[in-house]
Amino acid sequence: MSVGALLGVGGLYWYLREDEKEQTTIDPNVLDYELLRSEIRSILYHESFDDGCCAPLLLRLAFNQCATYSKYDGLGGMNGASLRFDPERSYPHNRGLDRAMKLLESIKRKYPKISYSDLWVLASYVAIEEMGGPYIEFRGGRKDCKPPTENNLGLALEEQRFPEWDAGGTRLLDWFDRMGLSDREGTCLMGGHSCGRLHAANSGIEGTWLDAQILTNDYFKNIVFLPYLYERRGREHYYDPAHPEVVLLPIEGSFKYCARVMRWAEFYAYADLHVWLEDFGAVWKKVTENGCLLDDDDPDAPLPSIETATFLGLSSPKTQQEIEALSLLNTDNQEKKSPPPKLK
Repeated sequence: MSVGALLGVGGLYWYLREDEKEQTTIDPNVLDYELLRSEIRSILYHESFDDGCCAPLLLRLAFNQCATYSKYDGLGGMNGASLRFDPERSYPHNRGLDRAMKLLESIKRKYPKISYSDLWVLASYVAIEEMGGPYIEFRGGRKDCKPPTENNLGLALEEQRFPEWDAGGTRLLDWFDRMGLSDREGTCLMGGHSCGRLHAANSGIEGTWLDAQILTNDYFKNIVFLPYLYERRGREHYYDPAHPEVVLLPIEGSFKYCARVMRWAEFYAYADLHVWLEDFGAVWKKVTENGCLLDDDDPDAPLPSIETATFLGLSSPKTQQEIEALSLLNTDNQEKKSPPPKLK
């Protein structure tokens, strides 16, 4: 063998050894969020998912958790990832989310340092990006709550904190307010239904908002322009008579009877796609950070407490469970004496 060939073989060996060395230096206890994005992206596509992609399911997982937030008592939201436990896990509107949690469990085992709360949020950011949405900068630091026991009620939240699918416009506006959202922000957020499907096993309805697995403002165009009919038989919903599989939930059909919401639905229907996508990314970041003390936040900032909270209507804690949970949350946060270390 010639000297040049030997040098070539030696160079290849050195290159492969260096590559192997780089791969073995990945430390699961040091969180690299860009690497985690790649890990999440690798599990998104499989023929067993609706239309071959589970991105809409991961989006729904994060939404159903963050939609429980109340600015009036500081409970709910992404912090805690309480949806992992009963009774929240068994609520009707959370049916089918076990699959999303199981999909992310392999990543959680590989990177045990990341909290479930952070992982669910990051997975939703990746899902949004994969479906044509904007890149959302991630901020970590959310904490997981412990499972409820006889001595520790955890953060078990009432079912009514989530907006009912068959509620009207007044209930929708109440939810916007409790989440700290303006009419524009709340309406914009509802556009997330432009992706994904409804399954009879979960909701009693078989259909889709749009025949797409992408984020698009066509959702608002359908609300404004399609002549939806109201179906009272079985699970009530609206449907397009020309395409009966294209549906709206009653709470979405109430848009047409609520001027405060309909004005923004019309705005996004006529706006360029990038206008809605940019707004959606900003609102999604807001709702996934509501109520969370993140890594770069001031640990001495005032937090909601029983003494300072203002309780209004459906936004108030209705049970002793919620009151005790808020007390536990405040106690955990007060134990933070110094800012959390920056994760690299």
